[in-house]
Amino acid sequence: MKWVYKLQRKVGRDFGIPNLMIVIVIAKLAVFLFSSLVQINAASFLLFSREAVLRGEIWRALTFVFIPDDSNLLWLAFSLYFYWWIGSSLEHEWGTLGFNVFYFMGMVLAIIGGFITGFATDLYLNITLFLAFATLFPNVEIRLFFFIPIRVKWLGWFNAAVYLFLIIVNSWPGRLEALLSLLNLLLFFGRDYYESVKGWIHHIKNRKNRYK
Repeated sequence: MKWVYKLQRKVGRDFGIPNLMIVIVIAKLAVFLFSSLVQINAASFLLFSREAVLRGEIWRALTFVFIPDDSNLLWLAFSLYFYWWIGSSLEHEWGTLGFNVFYFMGMVLAIIGGFITGFATDLYLNITLFLAFATLFPNVEIRLFFFIPIRVKWLGWFNAAVYLFLIIVNSWPGRLEALLSLLNLLLFFGRDYYESVKGWIHHIKNRKNRYK
């Protein structure tokens, strides 16, 4: 994160697109409503396709993040609210510039993966958004399924386990997409994760020495 703070000192904490997550959420909702009302699968015109982009459909290199994550309105509304909350919290913590850098870097890495494999989604970008939130706000409590209180850090560990599972079981195109998104997370939190693991190992060694 130090390199982000240095960048903020040069160009300003509020440089970039303010409330970026609201823009993403509104776009996803608009695509869903348009598809439902007009009975046209708008997502088919927005998804990333290497062949289509190279044919001149340049917008697909960006619009894949506007594709709704669910076809059920209730679950879509829940996920959109959830990611708006996460994105807004990250932007408040990092500033407009910091959040813009994280999100757009995640998009760029997904696009790179898309050009290598032929296809890209925002699945892993969204997972890394949550993992970033869980890293910064581990003790925030949310209501799982609207009534089960649980701290974000436990959901973060669960998402990390799912992430690792997807890397293991996916084919190489899927693994590449996941690993590229993970790179974005490490660029922001790599040192913090290293220090946490180092501290945990030191704690385990001290416990062993205490009971010798």
